[in-house]
Amino acid sequence: MKLFYKIIILTAAFILAVSCSPISFQSDYNPKADYNRLKTFKFYKDEKITGDALASRPMLRDKIRDAIREALMKKGYTEDKNNPDFLIVLFGGMKGKLKTSGWGYYQWYNPWWGTSAYSDREIDVSHYEQGSIVIDIVLAKNKELVWRGVADGLTRQKLSEQELNEAVDYVVNKILTDFPPDE
Repeated sequence: MKLFYKIIILTAAFILAVSCSPISFQSDYNPKADYNRLKTFKFYKDEKITGDALASRPMLRDKIRDAIREALMKKGYTEDKNNPDFLIVLFGGMKGKLKTSGWGYYQWYNPWWGTSAYSDREIDVSHYEQGSIVIDIVLAKNKELVWRGVADGLTRQKLSEQELNEAVDYVVNKILTDFPPDE
């Protein structure tokens, strides 16, 4: 029983940490599209997308696809590999970022002599990568993009397999919150 409570506490702490992270979620859609006609989907796999960061991480791509599949099925959609109403195009992007921190600057004011300063400023610079996940919903008939959801601000962290699965589920469900859009 103690193990059960530990798992619940760790899971809650992890979800809280992820939900308080600087990840931003956005979506956009075509208001003229008829979302009520969309019932079946298929993952678009025909072309490689230039610059796709997920291409080099096929196991992560599969986890994200599984999470998308599960989220859409919960919303009542069915996967149909032969005759889908819409295609799901998945893309991951990475970009280098710099984080700087500065400290150690000391300044004072003397009414007779003006401002004086002692400068022993330290600057710490670190490099990290920030990622994005883009989920596009494209009509199968004419390849028209009708909906896009994006999670931006993802950072690479060392996570256990369970934590990674929970993070992927959280991010995918958050992206797909606004699909289909309320009309």
